[in-house]
Amino acid sequence: GGPAFLAPIHSALAMFILEQRAVGAPWQPWVAALPEAIPSFPMTYGPEDLEGLQASPVRRVVELEQNSISQDFSVAREFMPQLTLEEYTWARTMVKSRVFGLRSLSGGELEQEVIAMVPLADFINHPLDGVVAANVAPSYDAKTGVFRVAATTDIEAGAGVYWDY
Repeated sequence: GGPAFLAPIHSALAMFILEQRAVGAPWQPWVAALPEAIPSFPMTYGPEDLEGLQASPVRRVVELEQNSISQDFSVAREFMPQLTLEEYTWARTMVKSRVFGLRSLSGGELEQEVIAMVPLADFINHPLDGVVAANVAPSYDAKTGVFRVAATTDIEAGAGVYWDY
């Protein structure tokens, strides 16, 4: 075969998101609710932003991710010739900012890491330090395939839902 994706799972989810933008697609309402951009997300850092990281190992991780996006975009264009790098970067950013690692959430029941996107879980926020406390905990049952978000304390109507991730 031809060239392969460097990040096949993230690329597959990104391609799914791009496909689901179409009117009438089953997940289109969720995709339409995703943010247009996350400018503070490291994958989107430009040279000036990266310079601020100097010799940090984080800089190398970001550069590797950006390289993966660039190379995987070339492969993705074989399937979606009209796709732009901006669109593909947006989709990969949505994936990276929203995936859940199911192995840790399964209490180690899964032998290998599996990632998943859980649209309802997009509404869970990280608690602000010293302002609010986590009030839910997600889990994944590897036997049933159920992703569960359980309240860890009483939550008043209208209150935020927070998980310390």
